[in-house]
Amino acid sequence: MGFIHKPYGFTMMPLILTMFVIVGLLSAGMLLLASSTQRAKTVGAIKFLDSTANAVVLWSASSRTLPPTLQTVFTGGNPLDPWGNTVVYLFDNNLTAIATGGICGRTSTNLTVNGTPNIAFALLSTAGDAFQSTWTGVPAFSTTVFTYPATALGTTATLATGDLFKIVTLEELKNRAGCYGNTQGQLKILNNELPKGCNGTPYSATIFAGGGVPPYPTYTITGLTGTGLSALGANITGTPTTTGSFPVSVQVTDSHTPTATSVQKNLTLTINSCGGSLPTPTAAWNFNEGSGNTIGSGSTLGTIAGTANWVPRAGGFSLFLDGTNNYIYFNDINYYNIGTGNVALSAWVNFSGMPKQSWCDPVSKVDMAIGAIAGKGFLYPAIGYGMYVTQTRQCTSCTSGCGAWSNYKVAFQLRNPANTDIHYVYSDDTISGSSWIHVVAMLDRSASPATDQIKMYLNGVKQTVTTNDYQYTAPTALNFDNSFKFTIGARHGGGSSYAFPYWGPIDDVQFYKVALTDAQVQTLYTTTALPYRIWNNSGISRWYTYYNGTSTTPCSTAPVASGTEFPPLTVKGTLSTYSNSTCTNNLLAVSYTNAIDTNGDNCLNINQTDRSCP
Repeated sequence: MGFIHKPYGFTMMPLILTMFVIVGLLSAGMLLLASSTQRAKTVGAIKFLDSTANAVVLWSASSRTLPPTLQTVFTGGNPLDPWGNTVVYLFDNNLTAIATGGICGRTSTNLTVNGTPNIAFALLSTAGDAFQSTWTGVPAFSTTVFTYPATALGTTATLATGDLFKIVTLEELKNRAGCYGNTQGQLKILNNELPKGCNGTPYSATIFAGGGVPPYPTYTITGLTGTGLSALGANITGTPTTTGSFPVSVQVTDSHTPTATSVQKNLTLTINSCGGSLPTPTAAWNFNEGSGNTIGSGSTLGTIAGTANWVPRAGGFSLFLDGTNNYIYFNDINYYNIGTGNVALSAWVNFSGMPKQSWCDPVSKVDMAIGAIAGKGFLYPAIGYGMYVTQTRQCTSCTSGCGAWSNYKVAFQLRNPANTDIHYVYSDDTISGSSWIHVVAMLDRSASPATDQIKMYLNGVKQTVTTNDYQYTAPTALNFDNSFKFTIGARHGGGSSYAFPYWGPIDDVQFYKVALTDAQVQTLYTTTALPYRIWNNSGISRWYTYYNGTSTTPCSTAPVASGTEFPPLTVKGTLSTYSNSTCTNNLLAVSYTNAIDTNGDNCLNINQTDRSCP
């Protein structure tokens, strides 16, 4: 039997082919592994640049400047990318110091990257090979220096796609570093409206700004003319003297350098009447009797001591008191006691008379006259409440060489039963001695804060001079009941004793056993103010317009002949007169807000000089 031989294993050619396949597969695997590693490093580098940029931003937020080197942020040295290379730091050098603006004080940078201006800084990685990016205006790239401050205006960088980089703009850095506060972004006025106000009630509003670069050094607020309000900085304050809606323009400027940024916004100020209706007075005297020696009736019946000098005033009368023994007293003592309650006194006064009694200080040689306006008791040694006027003159001696009277002021006084607790409130400024002034003084025991218990108003304006004593020591316990008579034009000291006689015209005195609000005082002022009578003394017929504190009337349809009277004007009015029927030529505009009415009859010439109306 024969045997057949069968060969086993590989022949040479298949073996060679197999080896080629194995080597190819191994090579492909190595290439795939290398590519995967490169991708992982690239992803890691992007995250690394983001985290490095965040670290720079966090450092900048606390210092409001950029770090001058990355070593300033990373105390262990420049951070290394996944390839072990040092990161390049390209930035605007102006952002590294407050003196040159820092972050928040700059509106632009010297660095432009890939066509985008105002770049704060950029971070670059070579991605494992040589740099492909270029830049101008900064030191040339060095293998040992990796901090490149852009110090020249117009520095431009072109960062190639072959490199990995992170760019942070100035605006992004400002937002992330907190330059804009909570609002962030552009400068803006945050107010969308102004709070509504009440006529005669103290008003305050504040303009709020956000964004931009704080602080905000300049606020410009216009449109408040004629409202009684004024602006100081970001605040609008005052006591409104009229009602209506008024357009107000607000402009705010921030601290951007080198050029500040401004923004403007239009708002509306609304002033309402707010219920300034008046309570019924306990007693009121309008002095329109015009004859006789009494005023009022019943408990409000007053007797005029001395000669009653009735003076015409705008269709009615006032009473001129001569400053000696000329005053009004009321016999119903209990009717004017206020006990532990409140009190408010109101009067129109004119100090155009001449005081007949005064007291001279022998040391200073200052002569002082005191005239009681209205009250019950008050002024030493009496006990009670009341308001009065003072004026002074300087003398060379207390018996001769005295100058003219001046320094007119109104005061309100309260005294306690022990005659040791005395409180005064004076008018803020001296006032004209020949103009009609509306005065209100009151005790409001329940006022909050307590420093607002004693108040005074002149022409509806609350007096706020800091030297005044606005708080009573024991307002709830103090009882002002006394046995003195209520008086106008003097102070009753008991029995037949009357002192401190008032000089000049007086009109429309009111007495309340309640405190009035600011709005009610304003209403009292506007409703009791008498119109001025304006006489055309120009020698020609005059057409006219009239501003009443809120709006201006159209040009009159007919002229007012010379030697005749214009329609009555309120004390806040401005009369503008013209020589033609279109109210455009020969303008004469005169404000009669504080006119000089010497004889007290409310009659003035067209140029605001005094006259006697027929």
